[in-house]
Amino acid sequence: MTIVMINDQRNTIINPHDLPKPAGVDKKIPVIMIVSLGLLAGLWIWKSIQIKNIKKQAATEMQQLQEKAHLQIRQAHELHLKSLVKPFVWSVRTEMLKNNLSQVNLYVNEMVKEKNFHKIVITDEKGMVILSTNKKEEGAVYTSTGKLNHLAADTTSIKNINDSLMIMSSPVMGFNNRLGTLIVQYAAQYGQVK
Repeated sequence: MTIVMINDQRNTIINPHDLPKPAGVDKKIPVIMIVSLGLLAGLWIWKSIQIKNIKKQAATEMQQLQEKAHLQIRQAHELHLKSLVKPFVWSVRTEMLKNNLSQVNLYVNEMVKEKNFHKIVITDEKGMVILSTNKKEEGAVYTSTGKLNHLAADTTSIKNINDSLMIMSSPVMGFNNRLGTLIVQYAAQYGQVK
C-alpha cells in the first residue's frame, strides 16, 4: 500500500515501512511474545496435569471393574460348583447306602477328570478318608489345606483358599446319620480383563 503525502510542497510517494515508528513499539513486541509463550506454557502444564489425573482416575476405575468382575466370576464358579455337587452327593449317598464303594470310586475318578477339578475326597463320619483321587490319602485321617474344618459342616460350604483354589465340602447324609463328607478341590480359571 502506498500513501501519497505532500511534503515540502512536492508530491512524493512514501512507503509506510519507511515511516518512523512511534517510540516503545519495538519494546512491546517481545513482551507480548513472552506473555503469549508464558500463557501457552501454563495452558500446556494445566492440560498435562488434567490428563495425568484422568489417567489415574481411569486406572482406579479399571482396577475396581476388574475386582468386581473377578468377584462375580468367583461367585458364579461357587454357584456352579454347588449346583454340580448336589446331584453328585445324592449319587454318592445312594451307593454308600448300598455299601458299593467301587461305584463311588468310579464316580470320583470320572469327576476329577473334568476341567478345573484337582482332588476329590470322601471321608467316613469320623473323618477317615475312604476314597480319594490321591490314593496315598486313603485310610488316613483327613487333613485339609489351610486347616479348614470341612468335616463339621452340616451344609454345603465353599472356602476360598486363594484367588483361584476353592475347597467345597458337603455332608453325605444317610437316613438317620451322617455317612461321611465329600470334599472337592476346584481351581477356578479367571481370564485377564483387558
